[in-house]
Amino acid sequence: MQIICINYCKTFAIKYLASRSMMNWNKTHRVLISAGIWMILGGSSVRGAELIDTGHYDLNVTFTNGVGWVFNWYNFDNEDRIPTKRMDIGLTEAARTFVPATGFSALGAAPGDPVWIIPQGLTPGIIFLGYRTQDAEQSEFSALFGTPFIGLKVTDVRGSGVDRGGYFTAYQTGVEVPVFQFTSANGFDNTDVVSPIPLTAHAHYNWAFTRPGEYQVRFEAEGDHKTGVVTNGSDTFTFFVPGGMTNLHILDNGHMDLRLGFDGTDLRMAIRSDIDGIPNAYDLKERPLEEVVFYNRASDLELTIPSNPAFAFLGSPGTKVWAFPQGFDPDLIFFGINAQDVARPQDLQGDMALKLQGVTGPTNGHFYLFQVDALGAPIVYMDSSDGIDTEADLLPFSGTGHDHYFWAFSTTGLYQVAFQLEATNTLGTPISSRVCETQFGVGALPGFRDDDGNGIDDHWESRHGFTTPADPNADPDNDNKSNLKEYFFDTDPQVFDTNASAFVITTNRENTISLEVDTLEGRQYRLMYSDDLTTWKPGSEKILGQRALLPFLDDGNGLIQGAPTNRFYRLDISSPQ
Repeated sequence: MQIICINYCKTFAIKYLASRSMMNWNKTHRVLISAGIWMILGGSSVRGAELIDTGHYDLNVTFTNGVGWVFNWYNFDNEDRIPTKRMDIGLTEAARTFVPATGFSALGAAPGDPVWIIPQGLTPGIIFLGYRTQDAEQSEFSALFGTPFIGLKVTDVRGSGVDRGGYFTAYQTGVEVPVFQFTSANGFDNTDVVSPIPLTAHAHYNWAFTRPGEYQVRFEAEGDHKTGVVTNGSDTFTFFVPGGMTNLHILDNGHMDLRLGFDGTDLRMAIRSDIDGIPNAYDLKERPLEEVVFYNRASDLELTIPSNPAFAFLGSPGTKVWAFPQGFDPDLIFFGINAQDVARPQDLQGDMALKLQGVTGPTNGHFYLFQVDALGAPIVYMDSSDGIDTEADLLPFSGTGHDHYFWAFSTTGLYQVAFQLEATNTLGTPISSRVCETQFGVGALPGFRDDDGNGIDDHWESRHGFTTPADPNADPDNDNKSNLKEYFFDTDPQVFDTNASAFVITTNRENTISLEVDTLEGRQYRLMYSDDLTTWKPGSEKILGQRALLPFLDDGNGLIQGAPTNRFYRLDISSPQ
């Protein structure tokens, strides 16, 4: 293995490199970074958070005179107390179930929808999670507060699960109706509280999440001090629901299409797109709708609704709407619909119909699909603002067509839009594709929130003790890794550490190379390759990490071209906006 140095991109990206020229076949190599030098194996790092999905743990709250409120995770089996920034709670697929027909509307999901639940009772394959106040010294607390009780409330929930329209709920079930203690589905107020909680309490709840992704749940504890002042403290506990998630391919410029396909039997949909720097990428690769996110900055998509009453469906004249354009703009997404994958249009009766099935997004967020004709008049095909009617919110499409549209949204944020393709075959039998959901980022991406604009996720800053925006170039622990670099690898910016794992390279007998990266949410990844260390070419799209394994394959048949004797790889990591 050839050892090569590390450097930084100007755009807050970190690059690291490896070569395949001296690798042995069927050998796996783990490339790591250490103070600017590449090495194989060895070293250590302090990761920001470990994902735990088995065992018995509790959300632990206590108050100590002179220290104040303290929050941590409590490992019931070995009595360890783990800082919240060191551990996240994970839900396995065993936690996946479906919302019952009645009694559970507070979850914020419809009957029959999937929901991931950590049960209040011990269940094989699922973590057992409760809360406890048993660390508080009762006599000391009573001397300060007068009563040995506290209140515990939820004040905020953020994260990629919320970005995808997910809700967090904690509740208990018994012989009567469920009792919902916390739920984000209707916002938070003074009813989202458990009080009074005795200091010797240890209880278990059902912890429910309605969408895959990360949930950063902020809990606040409070008590009435003898002086009459209410004292409180808060901390954020993080939960992660994989839910079969894959890393997302960020599509942010160039020509791309929703490809409609029919092979004589089945209807299907997929995404094909140009990829900056990769010739003929449109013809080389297609993706399921669930694996992409269409993203442009909100300022580049903003339009003012004209006074022409024909555009009143978008809102009031003079107000704003955000739209991926119908016409080509080299800096934006040029997104169309293409039926050239319909291999046997003669086996269909009439047109196909692309139907809108669902829209999830920010509050008051609506989706519109329309065209503007040669005389400036809009032709509206889909409009979720007045509810979704699958017999009205549809686009008729011929078996050989290709056209472009405005994909418009009423406010900024992240949207999940679901479609289904329907048709009738020559036997007169209705046929349909599966329902496919894709994401549109109108100035927003799942798992990354950077209100202060420093390139570092705000939640990561908070959980590592930054009370003001972190300086991305500072190095408070003096380990030669800036705050930005610590964020990219999710290492602790307050603790000196050495190495952080980069990616795994495996050489195969077929003279191909496999590369794997364990991604993190809120980071953008892109594989680059070179045959001479001078000219670098992209070997992948821009990838938005979703805390999932990201594989690359260099076989000469995909986005990476050719298979020379020498090849060097570089993984670029950056903030995604």
